[in-house]
Amino acid sequence: VLWAEVLNRAQDTMDLYFIDAKSGRSRKVLNESSPGNWVNVNDVFRVLKSGDRFLWASWRDGHTHLYLYSFDKQSPLNADAKLERQLDKGDYEVLTVEAVDENAVYFTSNQDDPRRRGVFSVRFEGGEVHKLSQSDGWHTASFPDDGKHWLDRYSNATTPPKWSLCGGDGG
Repeated sequence: VLWAEVLNRAQDTMDLYFIDAKSGRSRKVLNESSPGNWVNVNDVFRVLKSGDRFLWASWRDGHTHLYLYSFDKQSPLNADAKLERQLDKGDYEVLTVEAVDENAVYFTSNQDDPRRRGVFSVRFEGGEVHKLSQSDGWHTASFPDDGKHWLDRYSNATTPPKWSLCGGDGG
């Protein structure tokens, strides 16, 4: 199954389609709209390894946050995607999704201060957002495929860029 995100010319409606590659048949499974405004386009869509859920980012509550949806992986074109839960919320923006594993999503956000950028994680099954980056400032994360470690590039107004190899829990 393929997928496509289609944004209308007015940029106030985006639809997610699942497409059967063999038959060419498609179905709209999700609609994101913001009448009078625009849909904040991003590249966060990720199908999880389970094959029956996906990650979606939306600005529907006034901030960019992450949402978990489920769908029928045996017949993905037979029904709309179903919202399971909003994964994070608050007065901040999710800026990028850095990695996704079978249990959690790892992302950068300006949660602590709009002038800063930190690395966070949240589990798909619910719970609090966990801050992984240790110091206040600007963090850029690189996660290898194993998800057990990540590389943190950090700087602030008084600290030149430095790199740290971190464990999955932020240590």
